[in-house]
Amino acid sequence: MNSDTQTNIAQADTTRANTILVETFIEASLRRREVLISNADFQATTIYGTNQLTSSHDGVLIKVNLQQQPIQFHLRRKSAHRLFLQEQLNRSQFLKTKSIQDHHFDTYCYYSVKRGYHFNCNKGHALWRTWRELKARLKTTGREHKLLIHQEQKWPVIQAIHVSNELMFIETQDSGEIIQNFSEPVLWLEKEA
Repeated sequence: MNSDTQTNIAQADTTRANTILVETFIEASLRRREVLISNADFQATTIYGTNQLTSSHDGVLIKVNLQQQPIQFHLRRKSAHRLFLQEQLNRSQFLKTKSIQDHHFDTYCYYSVKRGYHFNCNKGHALWRTWRELKARLKTTGREHKLLIHQEQKWPVIQAIHVSNELMFIETQDSGEIIQNFSEPVLWLEKEA
């Protein structure tokens, strides 16, 4: 096995370990349970009724007051891990809200998906692939499917997607155009018409 292969395997193992630790942290917080787990990158602990996910480099990354109703996650804005942690919160259907209580943290609240919708959180290229598949299915079956994209507390219907230079230009029914990078996380709902 060459050194590039070994490095790739090690990186995949680290990512998997970090994902499991963060998922465990989120699940424990949702159940309002204290945590005490760590790995090489993250530590999850409970201090005075607040679950905290920390790193040795950035300090507190996520904090959750276990007594607060409803539960909210507060994610540090400036961190090397922000996109990874945001994606993990989004996968649990916690979305960033507009409320600004702290200049260093963004607040994430639970979003309940309406009946008949499927929640998706993935990289932009997955949305592009889904869009193309739905358009191909429309041509063969005549059945239209709707995709709704998350944009600042709204879910506008996607009308068209155009791609150029690793960017998607997403036309929506009521919000104009959204520009999304292929490699960044995006949230969307899918519903059959």
